[in-house]
Amino acid sequence: PTRLTMLLLLLLIAQTRLCVSQDVCHGQRNSSDFAGVSDTLAWVGDPYDFDVLRGSLIGFGFGHIEAEHTNSINNTISYSRASDPHDFVDLNFGNGDLKLKRNIDDVVVESNQTEFCVTFIAFTLGLNTQIGVGIHVKTDNNQNVPQFSKTQYNVLVSEHATNGTAILTVSASDPDPGDAGRVTYNIISGDNGDHFSIDPNSGNISVSSCLHYHLQAAYNLTILVRDHGMFSQKSSTAYVYVTVLDINDYSPQFALPVYAASILEGATLGTTVIDVTAYDLDTGLNGLLKYAITGGSGMNSFFINASSGAITTAVLLDFEITKFYNLTLSVSDAGRPSHSNKAVVNVAVIDRNDNAPKFSQTNYYGKVTELTPAGTVVLTVTATDIDSLTNGMINFSIDPITDPDGTFRITSDGDIRVNTSSLTYHADSHFYFLSVTAADRGYPPLLTTSTVIIEVFALNKYAPQFVNGSAAAVQIFESSGIGFEVAKLFANDRDMGKAGEITYSILSDNSSGRFAVNSTSGALLVQDNLQQQTDQSFQLVILAKDGGSAQANSSKSSTITVTVIVQLNCETHLNNRVWSNACRNQGKCIRGVCLAQNTTDATGNYSWPSSQVGVIATIMCPFGRRLRVEDCAEAFRLCTGNQSWLQPNTTRCQYASPITRRLHTISIISVNQSNAAFVAAQLSETAEYFSPNTTTPDDINLVADIVDNIVQTNLTKRETAKIFEIVVNVTSRLMNSHRDVIRESELASNSSRRLIHNVELIAENFPISSNSTSLAIETENIVVYATEVNHRNFDGLTFLKYQSDYQRAEALPPESPVLSAIELPSRLLSENLQEDLTVRISLIFYNSNSMFRDETLERRAKSLPSNEIIAASVKGKNIERLSPPVQFLFHRFTTSDDNYFPHCYFWDSTKNDEYGGWNSEGCELAEVTDTTITCHCNHLTSFSVLVTPCGSGSNCPCRNVDDHRLVIISYVGCALSLASITATIVCLSLAKCCRRGERLSETVKIHINLCVSLILSIIAFLSIRDSSLCYATALGLHYFLLSSVMWMMVEGIAVFRDIVLVFQSKWLLCGKRKFYQIAVFGGWGFPLVVTATLITAQSVLDDSEFYGLVKIRRNDWNPKKVDLSYCWITNNFVLLGTFSIPVLFVIMFNIIVVVKVMIVLKKRDDSRARITNAGRVNRLRALLLFSSLFGLTWLFGAATLFDYDKILFSHSTTQCSVLKVFHYLFAICNSLQGFSILLFYVILSKKTRRQIAQRIVSPRTTVRNINRHFYNKKTGLRSRFELNEQTCRTPPLTLEAVLTETPAVSEKNETTDNKTDNDLVSEDILTGVNLEMYSNDST
Repeated sequence: PTRLTMLLLLLLIAQTRLCVSQDVCHGQRNSSDFAGVSDTLAWVGDPYDFDVLRGSLIGFGFGHIEAEHTNSINNTISYSRASDPHDFVDLNFGNGDLKLKRNIDDVVVESNQTEFCVTFIAFTLGLNTQIGVGIHVKTDNNQNVPQFSKTQYNVLVSEHATNGTAILTVSASDPDPGDAGRVTYNIISGDNGDHFSIDPNSGNISVSSCLHYHLQAAYNLTILVRDHGMFSQKSSTAYVYVTVLDINDYSPQFALPVYAASILEGATLGTTVIDVTAYDLDTGLNGLLKYAITGGSGMNSFFINASSGAITTAVLLDFEITKFYNLTLSVSDAGRPSHSNKAVVNVAVIDRNDNAPKFSQTNYYGKVTELTPAGTVVLTVTATDIDSLTNGMINFSIDPITDPDGTFRITSDGDIRVNTSSLTYHADSHFYFLSVTAADRGYPPLLTTSTVIIEVFALNKYAPQFVNGSAAAVQIFESSGIGFEVAKLFANDRDMGKAGEITYSILSDNSSGRFAVNSTSGALLVQDNLQQQTDQSFQLVILAKDGGSAQANSSKSSTITVTVIVQLNCETHLNNRVWSNACRNQGKCIRGVCLAQNTTDATGNYSWPSSQVGVIATIMCPFGRRLRVEDCAEAFRLCTGNQSWLQPNTTRCQYASPITRRLHTISIISVNQSNAAFVAAQLSETAEYFSPNTTTPDDINLVADIVDNIVQTNLTKRETAKIFEIVVNVTSRLMNSHRDVIRESELASNSSRRLIHNVELIAENFPISSNSTSLAIETENIVVYATEVNHRNFDGLTFLKYQSDYQRAEALPPESPVLSAIELPSRLLSENLQEDLTVRISLIFYNSNSMFRDETLERRAKSLPSNEIIAASVKGKNIERLSPPVQFLFHRFTTSDDNYFPHCYFWDSTKNDEYGGWNSEGCELAEVTDTTITCHCNHLTSFSVLVTPCGSGSNCPCRNVDDHRLVIISYVGCALSLASITATIVCLSLAKCCRRGERLSETVKIHINLCVSLILSIIAFLSIRDSSLCYATALGLHYFLLSSVMWMMVEGIAVFRDIVLVFQSKWLLCGKRKFYQIAVFGGWGFPLVVTATLITAQSVLDDSEFYGLVKIRRNDWNPKKVDLSYCWITNNFVLLGTFSIPVLFVIMFNIIVVVKVMIVLKKRDDSRARITNAGRVNRLRALLLFSSLFGLTWLFGAATLFDYDKILFSHSTTQCSVLKVFHYLFAICNSLQGFSILLFYVILSKKTRRQIAQRIVSPRTTVRNINRHFYNKKTGLRSRFELNEQTCRTPPLTLEAVLTETPAVSEKNETTDNKTDNDLVSEDILTGVNLEMYSNDST
């Protein structure tokens, strides 16, 4: 009860409070400060109760109070708090907004209550009102935000989806209880056309209106989900991406149903005609379009791009063949099913002036009689042009160059009329060759020329008359064979020209065709078998008819009757058998038949039937008649009298090969400026079919003819470059042909020479662009390079050719992978050009030698040219005698270099009967390295390296020359010679001279001069390998060798004078001193004159060098070994004239002297010969040996220096053996010169040996012994031969006295063993080499 009582009490109190609170908070009180004013303030929205959630913070706005006037008085109302026990409400005095002044949780904790009442006052002028506002603090149970299962959804929907079609269901969840956890869905954005709807409770999205892909292909929907919290609602969003699927519901459409286009004929393949377009509203594969040509007349002539619709040409269009084309086009999409559409394109071909007029004939022939009236039509030319409109209209004209006098004119219809009334026949020039041009009216105009030949006939005034009269008779044997001339008939006609030309024919004949007459010569011939049983006679009437004039039926004629009596020949009917053919002229019958035979040539295969002797067999041409041949299409062949066929004549027949036929067609075109490019293009197209295995000699000959026609034409500058490139390329392709084919064509028509000449002309005349100074044409086998230079600034040109490139360079590389190269010296132009400022230098590199073959050289020397050939030229100039020379470098073309010998040659077009050949004049091999061969040539032309195989052995024949051994022999021999000659000079000086004041005799002086010249020549010879002073060494060697030769000649003259001429008193008037002076001039002066002359000639001839370095060709091509070289005479002709010939002359002269002296000694009395012959023979022996040994030595030396490669073309085994022999003979003979002089002048000379011994033992004793000998009574010479010890002289004495007073010596005392020393001295004095007793010259 107590508890119940207390509960009731609490409820009563709470109820009382609630009432009080409601009364306080919800009551309002108005007041006015002005009596009688009816206006009051009223609260709007009374009562005011506001809920504030726990957790609200300071500044949280939770409500708004507002008062207003009741009588429309619009005074400003302000607000204020009347009571706020807990001071937590903040009032905006101006507008009545309520905010928390304190955190609500603090207020609740402080007051321990959740219900509050706050009083507010609204007041204005004179008025106020008060109201209580209830504030309730609430706790919110909506704590969670609803969450979607995914934040982003993707869905595909067809554009044909119907309304209500569900496409997607979105779902979200909220864990809050009650309404706070209940959610609803809504589309808040992305659906501008209201195409979608969403169930707010289930989240099911469906189509609400029609979709259209082409209007909008995708939607981005924003879905909002919201819960239903009491105090606050929470939400979140998700995104739905809707993709509308396109359906192939549209067909593609062309922009136009019918297109019209035009294109110029001859347009290059791939030229765009028109771009057609189509569209399809579908997308993706449904909108991917494909174009195609499905029909129409131009279906195969045009091509359409399947993707872009661009229509291009697929063939070359020709207006003259087809003028219009129509195309049916289709366009389809890639959808499933596919849709398509069609359109039509009409293409008009625009005529281009691409066809030149064509004459109905290539050549026309007309004839007219002299004095024909002006205006007379001679003939009519016709031409057609298949172009249209003005392009096909033709104007005719006559080239005034071919008719400078205007004798004829041509009308627009092609009538050629006489344009003068004084047309006269001239015997030497009665033909007019008119060049008629047919030109169309296109732009630019095209033209064609034809040759019109008009022959002017003289008036036919006289008839021909037979010189034999009107009748004749002749007798022949029946054995006369076919072709036998029965009689020669001749008629004379006094008319001129055609009117005087006579044609013979048989007018009547009763011989059944056994005879025929030559229509030109009038010879009556047998043309059938005359065999018969009895003699017969035949009558033939021969007609002689002149050519008449130009008018028809104007010819005149006469006849002669010829009776032919055929007599029987007994041999023709031997054994009653008639032979099958006529007899030969000798009267003997033959049974002549040529057997059937098959032949083949360029025109086809022929099967010749068996034919009788003298019969011409004919066969139809397999491929018809050749163009421009008016005779029948037959090949013919004659069966000769020895039963053998002649070569077939097939010149009328067309070629069998299509390529050859096409070339023949091109070759007969008359090339001019207007059609040169066309001819070249046709030639280029045909050349594409050339093959080394199928090209024939006729092909090469025809190409050479076509190239001649093109190059010789005065081409326009615009087309020249392209045409020339075609010519070079075609020539290059022909070089791949077989060698035998090229050789056969060359023999037939000089085709190779003409083609190479035309390539050189192209190199000299190829147009160089204005912005360049050089050009290059590169083909497979030919590289043409041309450059224009200023000759005043020209400092040389070097050009290198590699395997696949070419370039200019500063100099020739020492080691480089070049195939070939050329270096032109800087003096190339300075010495050859003075007037031209700019000149063209042309270089041509050939990679094939097929058109440069010298059969003669290859057969004789087995030399083969390198594949690399270089041609060089200066336009309009002949460059020769260059110094320094032109250098050519070639790649070494074989790895077996030991088996080949290289030579430097140039192509000489004048050799081998103008067929051309290799010539080595002016060219020499300069250097051989591991990779290159270098040549020097002193002129410009085509150059190459030729190689000669050394034989089947492993080494070249000339390798066996051991240079090291020769050098040893030479140096040892020269040292021995120098020592021997020096010893000879010392011994001669010691033996021939006494003490004080004694002079050398003239003979000894000659000996010493010879020795000195030999010493100097040997010293110079040992220096010839020194290249530093090469010129001086060569000059000195030449001078001293000539001096030695001349002193040998002086030796011979001295012997001849002292032994042969001494007995002739008139020769004694010339003293020894005078003779010695002449000898000095001849021995030293003559060589000086010769060498000075050569020096002068060399200075005058700037391009000649007579002295210098001579390289000795060695066939050992090891680059580590240096080629031998000597300082000597460089010119072979100078060597021959100034050395070899003088040496031979001296040898022959001295031999003649020896023979003459021996004859004189033979005739001398025995009494005198006993004393003199021994010494003289000794001296003659020495003279002969010196002359032969010395002369042959240097002849052998000169023989080793000749270039046998140029003389003998190759180094055969025999030639190399001869060269080896010359080397050894020279070395050996050179070694024996000095020793031979010492041997004969000293060792073998008893007198010299004795005198040397006497000079060494006691010179004074020797003089006394000589004087005692002269006092001997047996000699009887005391008073004559007394020697003066002081002066070493003898008294004056005559030779007659000596010879007459010398007693005879018996035969038994002739030997040297029986003579005393005094006798030997006496004999030596009498028989001294130069008669010593005459040293005083007084006699």
